[in-house]
Amino acid sequence: MTGVNPAENRGLALHAHVAAAFLAAGATVFALTLLLMVQAARDPGWRGPVTALFPPSWTQERMLLAVARADAVAMRGSWLPGGLQVVAEAPGLAVRLEAVGAVLVLPEAHGVFALGGCSGTTVARTVPARDRVLPM
Repeated sequence: MTGVNPAENRGLALHAHVAAAFLAAGATVFALTLLLMVQAARDPGWRGPVTALFPPSWTQERMLLAVARADAVAMRGSWLPGGLQVVAEAPGLAVRLEAVGAVLVLPEAHGVFALGGCSGTTVARTVPARDRVLPM
């Protein structure tokens, strides 16, 4: 007889339920945080930098053209596929970026989406030096 102890099975089932509950709670907190961040970026008075996520199929040139059409400037790339950190002087940047094709616009979260600029990407690689206009 191979004999499986029923008490061990109940213990494993309990651990699986607890793990699933923690995962569900974590996913809920993440979703609510993301929702709050999106709402903050869409606030008409928001003037800070944002991270704009464009469709992953877009080239960097297409993303930069969309940013320019939104009357904004790309500061740097992001480790997120299709992501750029963007800044503009006029408020309402999130709405303008969404109008030109951004899938999601999030307020700057202290470099979380660019990892302090260590993303391995830069706007300077694809924009000729004569066309670079970066904020000081």
